[in-house]
Amino acid sequence: MNIAAILSGGTGTRAEAGMPKQFVDLGGKPMILRTVDVFESSPDIDRIIVVSHPDYITKLETMRREGGYHKWDRTIAGGAERYLSSYEAVKACEGLDGNLFIHDAARPFVTQELIGRLAKALQTAEAAAPVTPLSDTLVEVDKGCIKCVPERKKFRFVQTPQVFHLPLLRNAFEVALEDSNICFTDDCGLVLACFPDLKICYVEGDVSNKKMTYHSDIELFNKIFIEKDKKWLHK
Repeated sequence: MNIAAILSGGTGTRAEAGMPKQFVDLGGKPMILRTVDVFESSPDIDRIIVVSHPDYITKLETMRREGGYHKWDRTIAGGAERYLSSYEAVKACEGLDGNLFIHDAARPFVTQELIGRLAKALQTAEAAAPVTPLSDTLVEVDKGCIKCVPERKKFRFVQTPQVFHLPLLRNAFEVALEDSNICFTDDCGLVLACFPDLKICYVEGDVSNKKMTYHSDIELFNKIFIEKDKKWLHK
């Protein structure tokens, strides 16, 4: 079973949208639904869980019922931090076997093709993530100066969905929550912090799989979806 956990617990303060960014209108539809729709229509996904800030569970459940979704069957409360929201998704899969696809609701341009590449990677790996090449030179800084310039070819930008065999992710959270010295910013970071020798496979990401972060992103994302919908209507 492939389960998608869509993390929608942010408050969107950096986006300055006057509302949580997952509810920003993109071409006539809230961003969260743009994201859910891709997973709903993916042949590689069997079930969807949306992880929300507790204040918006009722709103999201109304969207789920009115949208007639078949795979999206649960909306659960997330945690105070992103990793705790991922943990709530893992707990919601108690008793289930299979794989968990953890995706940011603020990446509405995720594609079925990318989901498919990740699902295929999990046939031979315990974990996988999409990456894209760096477009700029990377530097390490210290005390106001550039300390060194690493080889760019050794680095990548990482995106979501990040995908894992459920037993691996359960074990990683058990270890991490018992050790306050383990620090991480995303789910791959969590797994590697707990199991440094584990090999996480990477697949080709999509440069279009952008994350809405700032207010300037809203107008751009909205225009893209309006144009995409126009093309779909004229097919």
